[in-house]
Amino acid sequence: MAPIEIGSEAPCFTLPNQDGKDISLSDFTGKNVLIWFVPRAFGGNWTREISGFRDRIYNFKEKNTQLLGITFSSINELKRWSGEVGFNSHLLCDETRSVAMAYGAALSAHQERATRLSVLIGPDGNIRKIYLEPDAVTHPNEVLLDLN
Repeated sequence: MAPIEIGSEAPCFTLPNQDGKDISLSDFTGKNVLIWFVPRAFGGNWTREISGFRDRIYNFKEKNTQLLGITFSSINELKRWSGEVGFNSHLLCDETRSVAMAYGAALSAHQERATRLSVLIGPDGNIRKIYLEPDAVTHPNEVLLDLN
């Protein structure tokens, strides 16, 4: 599969969230979507990052933006992590790594953890920005600025 590029159509996917409900990228047509790949649930930096998104969730909603965290952790781990940090959005389980491979956050189905990568998708379904190895603390504000 060719690597994703700014301006290209975002690869479609459907994954289960922390409640076991299937969530598709197409569910959010007409909205900005930030997909952010998390190496694992309960990691220190990733907990700081998810807390930053949680604390700014209304700012993202004001900018017509849906947040989708994706990791290889199990649905049960995501449910516990979401509850522990009070995250009120979707955390998606990509145990097969298929979505991570499509977006460049994994090189193979055997990769243990996702590469830190975020992708901002516009309301038209095209990739607006790719964030390589974003800083866990500043990333939520960086994305908000890019949405202006």
